[in-house]
Amino acid sequence: MASLDKWDEYTEAKEATLFYTDTADALWTLIKSNDKKRARVEAMRYVLSLFDYPGKDPEIVGTPDPKIVGSRPVDLRTRRARAFPTAELPESDEVSSAVGTPTTS
Repeated sequence: MASLDKWDEYTEAKEATLFYTDTADALWTLIKSNDKKRARVEAMRYVLSLFDYPGKDPEIVGTPDPKIVGSRPVDLRTRRARAFPTAELPESDEVSSAVGTPTTS
């Protein structure tokens, strides 16, 4: 497969994108997506949990699974730990999706 030959280039481009766009004003929320169905459900759960809306039932929406949804534990510019709690994330080659929704600290 041609795409496998470019895995390192894809990883480098992904890391560069996160480095240059993950800012204090707009942090990336990363979705571990080894299980596509769970990743999609957790992404929806995350977005729904951010907003109050008429008829929202917190028991149905639930809380995003911190094993699936999280933020970068380290600021990529300073290499320091973030000042807010985050979910532990897998190695970068296991994270294949990101939702660009700001995370509140």
